[in-house]
Amino acid sequence: MSIRRRFQYVANISAQNIQTKNIQTKNILAINNHANTNQYSNLRYGNHRHGKQRSLGFNLIELMVCLLIIAIIFMIAQGSFHQIMLKSHRHQAVQSLYSLAAIEEELLLRTGQYQQSAIAQTSVAQNTRYKFTIDVKTKHVHGYDLFTITADAINAQQQDKACLRFSLDSTNARKAFTSDGTVNMACWQP
Repeated sequence: MSIRRRFQYVANISAQNIQTKNIQTKNILAINNHANTNQYSNLRYGNHRHGKQRSLGFNLIELMVCLLIIAIIFMIAQGSFHQIMLKSHRHQAVQSLYSLAAIEEELLLRTGQYQQSAIAQTSVAQNTRYKFTIDVKTKHVHGYDLFTITADAINAQQQDKACLRFSLDSTNARKAFTSDGTVNMACWQP
């Protein structure tokens, strides 16, 4: 190879190396330049068009509106939940009346008469929503055996104005009374 060709060959390789290094340098500068432009500000404030910075988070007014909507939904749900709880305790009292009536019938079969002590034999004595009482009329005094079990709402259950008092007797006559004393048979419905 002649010296001239060898020189051109070395010059071409050097030129290629210089071009490659220039491209690498430009890439490195571009990467450094991009890293220096605070990439996190783009994530937090969005793009910077027209000099406006738009936050991608919530501001105080948006947060307060969300809390207001949640509070309204909670108030509506709480009223419904309260009514459901009153109705649930009402049905529990009805079931307790039926249980006490069954105990009274069993006592009549075993002892020959109804007894007022049936409440003490069950867990309804610890009921915090209703007070249960049993009125017994015996054959010896009245000429017939009869009981009447009543459940009167107490404490928080008194807010259930539609069904404040239940009664059930030995003939299976059921009654329910509102706060003003009128009969409301819908209270016995499940």
